[in-house]
Amino acid sequence: MNSAIQCLSSIQILTEWAMQRKPPLKCSNVIDVYISLVQAMWSGRNHCFTPRDLKIFVSRVAPLFTDYGQQDSHEFMNSFINAVEYIDPNSFIVDIFRITTESKTICQKHQHIDMINETTTFLSLPLSEIESYNSTSTPLEDLIRKFSQENDLNGTYYCHQCNDYTPARQKTTIISPLPRVLIIQLKRFPFDNSNKKIDTLVQYKLEYKNLLSNNDKYKLSAVSLHSGSLFGGHYTTIARNYRTKKWYRFDDSHVIEIDNKNVTVPFIAQQAYVLIYLKEDN
Repeated sequence: MNSAIQCLSSIQILTEWAMQRKPPLKCSNVIDVYISLVQAMWSGRNHCFTPRDLKIFVSRVAPLFTDYGQQDSHEFMNSFINAVEYIDPNSFIVDIFRITTESKTICQKHQHIDMINETTTFLSLPLSEIESYNSTSTPLEDLIRKFSQENDLNGTYYCHQCNDYTPARQKTTIISPLPRVLIIQLKRFPFDNSNKKIDTLVQYKLEYKNLLSNNDKYKLSAVSLHSGSLFGGHYTTIARNYRTKKWYRFDDSHVIEIDNKNVTVPFIAQQAYVLIYLKEDN
């Protein structure tokens, strides 16, 4: 939770929005609880703050957070956004994370095309175990490029125009409007009965131009890190304070300032699990 919340707290437009709200007299929903938490974190009056109420409200939507076992930092971020969307689908909190994708499926028999637009609140990028074994690195932009490549679908696809099962190809494209806050999950935990965490070194930058389109600019705001194995480990965060412009590492109740040159070093980058990028206005 600490790793996830520190990532969210680094998002300037989200924190400023929360700081401008009236302090809730009674926290009756997850939005009120989050506003109260942010105001407590940024008030300067607390050395640390325990987010008990946020855990309670998020666990009502995601029961896996009911107990105190170790869970997943990205799962908590996603569950928090889902909890907000459950009570207010048009909430500012949800809106800043929305990613719109266009999925195109091409029937290989008669080249018929099916188009579907979908929305999500994060971009999940698969990693290659081969690169992990070979100790090679992968640029983040290459992973995004692969996400948008046209690929053969496994098995056959039912084409409603052919009224038959046919081979098909599929392509997913991120379309406008681009997300103001881009959450990227690097899929280090496979779901194929493998017990090995994927430790592929992903090279990411502090700033990108043309990351999702031909006319965008994104700056890194925070990274949720995971050290350890698939069965256990430890989550920390490195995040940029938008007021001081300095980077800090959050490790439970310990906070230290770090040089921005250390944010992308291989030792840190190999632990990177969730990347938070903020869209800059052109």
